[in-house]
Amino acid sequence: MLPGASSLISVTSSSAVDHIVVGVQGAAGYYELKGINAASAQNVIVSLSQTAPTSFSFLVAGGSGDAVGSTTSLPVTLTPVGTGDIQITLTWDVDSDVDLHVLDPNGEEIYYGHPSSASGGKLDLDSNAGCDLDHKRAENITWPTGTAPQGWYIILIDYWDACGQAETHALITYNIKDQTRTLYSGAAGPYPQTGSGDRGEQCFARPQPEVCGEGVVSFMFD
Repeated sequence: MLPGASSLISVTSSSAVDHIVVGVQGAAGYYELKGINAASAQNVIVSLSQTAPTSFSFLVAGGSGDAVGSTTSLPVTLTPVGTGDIQITLTWDVDSDVDLHVLDPNGEEIYYGHPSSASGGKLDLDSNAGCDLDHKRAENITWPTGTAPQGWYIILIDYWDACGQAETHALITYNIKDQTRTLYSGAAGPYPQTGSGDRGEQCFARPQPEVCGEGVVSFMFD
């Protein structure tokens, strides 16, 4: 997991679960997600602050009706990455190779083949590159404090290779200075069985970048 990013937590049970409880070990209070369709396997999206501690443990439990099952502790050690005025993070749930592409307001594309831009943007984490698995399942592009240019930013996810995985689910989280974190998880997944990635090309240089990637998202920074 990364500070300022979002991830999927899976909850499984021998019986159907219709609500989920999530807390942090040692912290007061908890979150309870109700009103979900009962199933033996559920996914929960958790979002972390950019200032989250380096290590902690989630406490997770599933319940049915008025009953709550046993609590599972999930230790977390965060991978250090840049945050800054703008932080754009891609995370996914299995060991495949998914790439983050961002077009900055000056029309410069940042991705693994061009990891930094003149505007100060930088790709500082490129995970599972070419199916050389590091198991971090995340990519991060950031502009340090005071450097991000004003204008439109466009985000694209490129499914480079399945790496033998049947299906991948991905999330985009972007943090903007003085604004609320926004999470995108729409067209990002699930992906087909095999990747069809750009293989080194610039996605936004194409007339139709969607053929290179999926899940186009844009936001204005001013």
